Amino acid sequence: MQYNINMNEYLVFIKELFERSSVPVRLITEETQIADVDMNFQKTILHKVNNIKILPDNPSYDTIYEISDSLHACWLAYPDKQEHCFLLAGPFLVASVDVPLMIQSLQELNTPKNAVPLVIQYLTTIPVINDDVMLYHINELIGEKVYGSARFEQVVHGIRMPSASADVKFTESTESENKILQRYKFEDKIIQAIRNGDEEAIQNIKNLSIIQPERRTSNRLRNDKNYIVILHSYARKAAQQAGVNPVVIDMISRSHAVRIENAQSFTALRMESDAMIHDYCSAVQKFRTAGYSSLVASAIDYISTHMEEEITLSRCAKAIGVSHYYLSSRFHEETGNAFTDYVQKVKIKAAAEDLLNTKKNTADIAAQYGFSNPSYFTRVFKKVMGESPAAYRKKAHSA
Repeated sequence: MQYNINMNEYLVFIKELFERSSVPVRLITEETQIADVDMNFQKTILHKVNNIKILPDNPSYDTIYEISDSLHACWLAYPDKQEHCFLLAGPFLVASVDVPLMIQSLQELNTPKNAVPLVIQYLTTIPVINDDVMLYHINELIGEKVYGSARFEQVVHGIRMPSASADVKFTESTESENKILQRYKFEDKIIQAIRNGDEEAIQNIKNLSIIQPERRTSNRLRNDKNYIVILHSYARKAAQQAGVNPVVIDMISRSHAVRIENAQSFTALRMESDAMIHDYCSAVQKFRTAGYSSLVASAIDYISTHMEEEITLSRCAKAIGVSHYYLSSRFHEETGNAFTDYVQKVKIKAAAEDLLNTKKNTADIAAQYGFSNPSYFTRVFKKVMGESPAAYRKKAHSA
């Protein structure tokens, strides 16, 4: 079925919105079955088809249908009154796969043991839309503008897995299952290390040559990019759990998302993976707020989003609505650092990264972080890093 050029503008917007998130979009009818829109899950993994229509009988053309199955895959169906069909977006997930929880769910569905790694592999290929709250508000607005009210109806389908005694042959072996589970254990260690800002621990456990991503396309570089994208998603979530300001996370995320996609070789991709992990760990080290009071967390958030400005105790206190005396006392009590010392440390560490990763001269980097006097910047840098900016850059580049 082809898209009609007269399709409602809102539906065109929905189509482009989901396609930009790599979510499949298609037109369906009332008779379309789940097996037709599940990325061939039932046909290629279950080797059987549950003949279930994805929409309820006699669906309303004034209702947005929120559809999910027992594996937590989701679809959204938007009615097109003019063409008497539905625009279907999905499948997608609203959270990254929690492997232990998913294994438990599959066991409850009586899934054969040798099918478990295949199902998990399938789920990790489905796009993830992390901000389901924003998606809800978008749908609410579309419901009001297009259909006259924000009408929603939830449809939940149960995927009937073949029983352990069923005559179904899965091509994957126990060795493959162990490999997949090993990879997820490895990823969990990486995530925990990022949450702690412990880059040294990551270097001790990271070995991508052993934990190879599953080959899901014929393009090996594309496979590796897909795997790094998954790690990127986990790293972003780990930094969020550590309490790093979302603005900082977004800056890191957007930068690396572009560089991952633009990598043209395995070496470049490996370097980008290392840089990505370093940046998230560095952000956690400098800006983690988990474990702090809301007052000190707000102060750290202020510092993290004003790095290229002059940051004073008075300005920060005014921004978060407390006296500078009270902020100074609480900040030192919880962080072990005087406010000014803390600001200097995080600015110098950010400047040190620029010395390594850019060709900017020292004076420009100093000015970028609010040091109008290059000599003063050099003194503070040496105090924090133990050597001058020039010596730091030279030693790092000669290593």
